[in-house]
Amino acid sequence: MVYIVKTGMPSVFRKDLQSGKTSWRVRWYGNTGKRLTRTFYSEEEKDDFVLEKKRKRETERPMVARLANESKRKKPNMFAIEAEGIKLIAPYVQNIFAVRDGAKADLVLKTGDSEYKGIQIKTTRSRNSHGCAQFYHVSGYNGLVVVCILIDEKRCWVFRGEEMTQVKSIAIGKLKSKYNGHEVPLEDLQSCIESTLSTYESKSFEYWNTYGLATKTLLEHVAHALFCKTTGTIVTSKCMGDLEHSVVDFMLGEDRIQEKVAYKINRHFKVNISKSAGINSNQPYHVDDVDRFHIYIMKYSTGWYHQNDRNAIQNANLIGYFSIPSHDLVKHGFLSTDGTVGKTSISVFLPIEVAKKHNLSLPANDVIRCDSSAWTRDYFVEC
Repeated sequence: MVYIVKTGMPSVFRKDLQSGKTSWRVRWYGNTGKRLTRTFYSEEEKDDFVLEKKRKRETERPMVARLANESKRKKPNMFAIEAEGIKLIAPYVQNIFAVRDGAKADLVLKTGDSEYKGIQIKTTRSRNSHGCAQFYHVSGYNGLVVVCILIDEKRCWVFRGEEMTQVKSIAIGKLKSKYNGHEVPLEDLQSCIESTLSTYESKSFEYWNTYGLATKTLLEHVAHALFCKTTGTIVTSKCMGDLEHSVVDFMLGEDRIQEKVAYKINRHFKVNISKSAGINSNQPYHVDDVDRFHIYIMKYSTGWYHQNDRNAIQNANLIGYFSIPSHDLVKHGFLSTDGTVGKTSISVFLPIEVAKKHNLSLPANDVIRCDSSAWTRDYFVEC
């Protein structure tokens, strides 16, 4: 059996029979997740079936995904709840600043001219059916202070990160709890945080901005910093209570900007342009989400591939970036609208003179003709 093509759905396999004939086996996944198979002895029938499946996938999948994630989306937005908790304590604390999304710490306490100590925030809006305030994922914060906030009752508890090493979650009862000794009135929160952090080592603000970042987030952080440095752009710092993981990365004038870092594939670059659609699910961006996409092209000490080397990423160079308005992405079918599905990735092509300057092989003419993204060359800005 010879594997022919896999386009996400369905997969096609060809088998040459002893009789001299050829069969094609088509495999795909149904809406329930069960793998289905059908065999064809006519290539024309096979092609018609595959095309029909692809057509249904383009038209029906958004609805199926939306229904599958409907119950997930009904769950509280944890990032919004965390932002609400931070806004609750903001009037009671001084010299505390927010760090970038995805870092190990949510906030930092300024202890000197360029010295900061980390704070992790855990929140819940109300008690569960057992009358407990439940806080999840509280371990793994050694060297930080963990502040747990119960929003409805305006109560908080303060812990050293080391106290939570062997604990995945904590449940605090309304009257009796082994954690009662950790409760702190909001009026005393500042002094409690300062005293708890007194034994911890101070670090720079940039350290906390990158501490614990996933590789993808670190890439975007470094690319953003290089963009600001190269262009002289001044971006307003994140404020306490700003919603984490918003579709808007920063504001450039009146434009809402979403940032992405492309990766090299063959003779061009590619980047994912999708957002979360619930647990373990992504979807294309909508035309109303942002005004412009910045797609950065980076070169590392290891070449065009960073190989997950954090030092290579942090010492990368910004070759340039594509600044593409959302309305142009809609025109080419990459963003969703009320009438179109959109796409979750896009290929971008460097201008010919830029590619030659960096000794990059140019895409073959047939590749450019077949790829609908060759138009992106017009939006590249070299740094």
